Amino acid sequence: RGWREAMYRVCVDEEWWRGLRAGSLGLAARYTWQRCAEQTLAAYRKTLGQDEHNPSKPDRPQLATAAAAAA
Repeated sequence: RGWREAMYRVCVDEEWWRGLRAGSLGLAARYTWQRCAEQTLAAYRKTLGQDEHNPSKPDRPQLATAAAAAA
């Protein structure tokens, strides 16, 4: 019921539709490819146990040992 009414209103109420559109563009502007890449990299580094300020240095000793053994 709610979706049907909202879709109908979008079709008949241009002012309401323009308000929705303006709000959605503002919300979408917060999500950039740069931000997505930075957050993805931070998640990978956290998963690998790397210090985010020094990515080449694991912050857990057992990972440093495992990384040295793999090299």
